[in-house]
Amino acid sequence: MTDEELLEGFKKNLPEQRITENIDTNINELTGWGLLTPLVQDGQVKWFAVHSLVRDFCRDKLQDTLWREHLSDAASYYTNSSKNAWQDDKSMDDVFGELEAAELLMEAGDYEEAASIIISVYELLARWGLGRLSEMLYLRISPMVTRETKSILIHNTGILLQNRGEYDKGRYVDSL
Repeated sequence: MTDEELLEGFKKNLPEQRITENIDTNINELTGWGLLTPLVQDGQVKWFAVHSLVRDFCRDKLQDTLWREHLSDAASYYTNSSKNAWQDDKSMDDVFGELEAAELLMEAGDYEEAASIIISVYELLARWGLGRLSEMLYLRISPMVTRETKSILIHNTGILLQNRGEYDKGRYVDSL
């Protein structure tokens, strides 16, 4: 086959090639309006914070099931970056990305998956002195999870309290 014939065969059998438009103009415009806020790390833009008006507009334009799918996809984005890292090798950025994923999953109504993420980062948060953050997340999610998951949350909270020497707060654990 000639190169032209081969190229023509590929065009017929491959999916349509899509070309994305340059969105820099749109991003600059939204940033100028204050609807996107660039977050800079090491002198480079790493992320954009989206204004709640933009988020609410998008949510209102989509059907509930489609909005939940998008939230789950966004959560996957955050968890994929740290999925291959060993637990002890995760950076704070990795862990806080996973916690952002948990927040998105809670909004999507996938409480068990969100709890799974929160439980998975428990040891690192405790090691870094952020055990109270775990407790706060546990309190928020515990009413929405199964009894089995709730038992893990109670167990981890008890360990956090024990490590701080707060033995008298056992009744607090029961409120989860």
